[in-house]
Amino acid sequence: MAVSVLEAIQSPPSRLEFGGQIVSTETITPRVRLFRVKPLVEAPPPRASAGAHVDIEVDLSGRREWRSYSLINHVSSGEFYEFAVQREQSGKGGSNYLHDTVGPGSVVRLRAPANNFSLSAAADSYLLIAGGIGVTPILAMAQELVARAAQVRAIFCARTAADAPFLAEIKSLLGTRLEVNLDAGDPKKFTDFSRVLGSRRRGEHLYMCGPNAMMTRIVDLASYHSWPAAAVHRETFDPTKGDDSSSFVAHLARTKVTVEVPAGVSLLDALLTAGHEPFYDCRRGECGLCVVDVLSGEISHRDSYLRPDERDCKMCTCVSRAAGPDVTLDM
Repeated sequence: MAVSVLEAIQSPPSRLEFGGQIVSTETITPRVRLFRVKPLVEAPPPRASAGAHVDIEVDLSGRREWRSYSLINHVSSGEFYEFAVQREQSGKGGSNYLHDTVGPGSVVRLRAPANNFSLSAAADSYLLIAGGIGVTPILAMAQELVARAAQVRAIFCARTAADAPFLAEIKSLLGTRLEVNLDAGDPKKFTDFSRVLGSRRRGEHLYMCGPNAMMTRIVDLASYHSWPAAAVHRETFDPTKGDDSSSFVAHLARTKVTVEVPAGVSLLDALLTAGHEPFYDCRRGECGLCVVDVLSGEISHRDSYLRPDERDCKMCTCVSRAAGPDVTLDM
């Protein structure tokens, strides 16, 4: 879990862009497809550690946008990157584009891997928790931890086996160190996370990825059971949802400029369209690079980055919005 704003960063991170060719695809579940993409670069492509994600450009009715997906192969061999995409019928179209349009032989645009969810070398042991498609970075972590004979235990939660991609793979890796709970949506069968978190091992770090409601519950229980905040790490594969059907106005205090943010458009995109150059990276409310100070106005937070004590005066422009008609930013 990120614990502070990245004050020391003075410029956006360098993210090399390059072409890639889809080597193969594989249907994992009715909704999940695995993609293997070979980087089309002369020099060796950037390697990736467990927890890293790669960005891929998608075409949404002529509008080009980037989407981020966790890498499954924990350290790129240099031959290809491997990631899985779950089709989201109610999403913004990126997953449908990849499922319906991109296949073997397709050439796509990539951004080099970035990692906002890396394994801590300071940990003595690791607890991995995955929910549904959130297993993708967790599988990469399991591969790395097993390879270095680290102490690890894991939990995989899903409604049914059809909602649990890569179940066989992570079972094969972890064996009895993995607890699987297929609850069929029955609250009485939900994983007892209080039991799990109440038995923290010495020096254990928690890594989780899955639905936001699940992770929020786990964060609360970890705090209740006195886990240090620095030992709790999470990554979202879907920003916290909220109502973005209303427009609002952003007043930029330093430049005396007013930016209108239409319904369905993020504050970050409105700023970029207006000619401003704010810092950003993940576009999922995780990395903290796009955080700005808020001087006035109510905020509808959808990020997983800010601490509770920061939420009255800061916001992530990539996912959060004004909860009222306007907000004033220190920009």
